[in-house]
Amino acid sequence: MKIKEIIEKVKIIFDFWEQENNDWTEYREIRNITISALEKQNPQNPKIKGILFYSYHMYGKCPYCKGQVEEGWRFCPWCGQALNWGDDDD
Repeated sequence: MKIKEIIEKVKIIFDFWEQENNDWTEYREIRNITISALEKQNPQNPKIKGILFYSYHMYGKCPYCKGQVEEGWRFCPWCGQALNWGDDDD
């Protein structure tokens, strides 16, 4: 099952729960955290900013938190967003 399908199922489950229960505030936070964590697993392309002079690797900004990331990093160390640098082995 793809991440987008899982996110849609989580939304359906929590929407049903909201209709059946009055105390939704705690579950709304759980729903939002769950969806955010799932979205971060879907690799995104960093915005390329340039080449690091000391390693000749590209660097860029994480599309989620805007933290600096370096070529070859599979995840942003600041927020956990999966990264896709356009390599063929992903």
